[in-house]
Amino acid sequence: MDYLSFCRGVLIGGLMGDCYGFVYEGSPASKFTIPLELLQRSINGFDTKQLMYSDDTQMSLAILRSLKARNSFDAEHLAKEFTTDYFENGLHRCYGGSVGRVFSSLRMANYKDPYAHAADLFNGTGSYGNGGAMRIAPAALYGLRYPQREFEKIVIDITRLTHTNPLAICGALIQAYAIQMIFSLIHDHIQLDYVAFIDNLLKRLERTEYFVDFKQPNWLEALDAYKEKLQIVKYLLIDDKQPSVTNIVHQLDESWFILCYNTLFLVASGQRTLSTLRR
Repeated sequence: MDYLSFCRGVLIGGLMGDCYGFVYEGSPASKFTIPLELLQRSINGFDTKQLMYSDDTQMSLAILRSLKARNSFDAEHLAKEFTTDYFENGLHRCYGGSVGRVFSSLRMANYKDPYAHAADLFNGTGSYGNGGAMRIAPAALYGLRYPQREFEKIVIDITRLTHTNPLAICGALIQAYAIQMIFSLIHDHIQLDYVAFIDNLLKRLERTEYFVDFKQPNWLEALDAYKEKLQIVKYLLIDDKQPSVTNIVHQLDESWFILCYNTLFLVASGQRTLSTLRR
């Protein structure tokens, strides 16, 4: 199979989602049809204006640059890439409010002890936002060549440069595992089953060994939260009534909807990629 085409598809898909979804930034009342209409106008050539990407793509690009420059994951090097981008080109990228403190602290410490700065946020609980998951695709793609524990390590370590809360780390793992599992499905020519995919996604999360400890209450709470939401996703997928977007968002709430949508978009993309790569 064409490994490079798979990588390009995942990265370009993430970029498109970021650019077309950017209309929601700072506009919680935007209708869900707006980015879809914008996409259709772009495809038809009626709208040719340049779109803007957010901090998610900017940080994804930093991960790609760092991995290429060091030919491996170097926490201090990536921390510097993140920080430089934030201060030189971050004003209009809609970074989260707390991450600026992390980058300021990293710069003052000359990027030493790079994991400690994010871990200090919110009285030591760390950020639980979805930023770790939104930028993790490059790490997952790079880690496809690694044994499972090393795959987990690169995903978690890149995430905890800015997000250390169990909810954030589990979200990044789910996104990364989705990429890993889709790649395996394509490689092994296995038919995609949405329900089985979600079940296996949760099993893989539960089996994570590096850094994660689901015996601890905060980690167990995060795991249970994802189980609950992904079970809802599973039931929505098998519902013959085609639930409305309003109903889906109501059941998942906005932040969970975004993460689950991204994960399921990868599943759907994997199905299309499978037929494309076999041509």
